[in-house]
Amino acid sequence: MRITPIKKIMIISGACSSAVSRWRKQYLAELGGQTPESGKALTSEQQTIQLLEKQLWRAQRDNEILKKATALFAVDNHQVSVLKMVYWQCKLLKPPWHLFKVVKLFIYN
Repeated sequence: MRITPIKKIMIISGACSSAVSRWRKQYLAELGGQTPESGKALTSEQQTIQLLEKQLWRAQRDNEILKKATALFAVDNHQVSVLKMVYWQCKLLKPPWHLFKVVKLFIYN
């Protein structure tokens, strides 16, 4: 009686036939160039692809966060610039009018 390779794998790993069949199917798909969408890849080539996809996803996420932060800082920086401009223009007026103008601009913008 001859033991098939699938039976050998089942004996060695202790896995059932459906698990071994699933591993075989995944392995053949990976050799064909398909990266598994869920779960870990079996081949080193597909593991590298999964790692690179994960790094790309993180970089894109970080980029989005930085874009939002930059937009917030730009708004804050613009408000500070406007406040400085109003302050220097109001310095020509008599006190305390320039203080009221600066405070009003700061509160309502």
